[in-house]
Amino acid sequence: MGLGWMPGTDVPSSAEEKVACLAKGDNMKTREQKAKDSYIKHGGVSCPYCGSFELKTGEPEPSEGGFIFWANTCTKCGGEWDDTFTLTDITLQTPIPELPNSIKFIKSLKRKR
Repeated sequence: MGLGWMPGTDVPSSAEEKVACLAKGDNMKTREQKAKDSYIKHGGVSCPYCGSFELKTGEPEPSEGGFIFWANTCTKCGGEWDDTFTLTDITLQTPIPELPNSIKFIKSLKRKR
């Protein structure tokens, strides 16, 4: 079993390169998925196309559905991609205040029924 795609190896980006790879029998979806998996596994710190650490990031762009897209460009090879972030958890920094006494009283009445 091979190691899969590693930074610094060629991942075709143009339509012509993809067609050439398909003609040779390469599965582009698999190659692209390997590039994505490697990028994520290594923390998104290097270009998924050439492995360079010379990256330029844009501003985060929130969208509906809780996603944030963050545009990236490699200044070495010119590759472009978006990081996609989703909200998975929060850490509360301030304690949740106690319920007001009137709400506690109403809840206690419901428990007595």
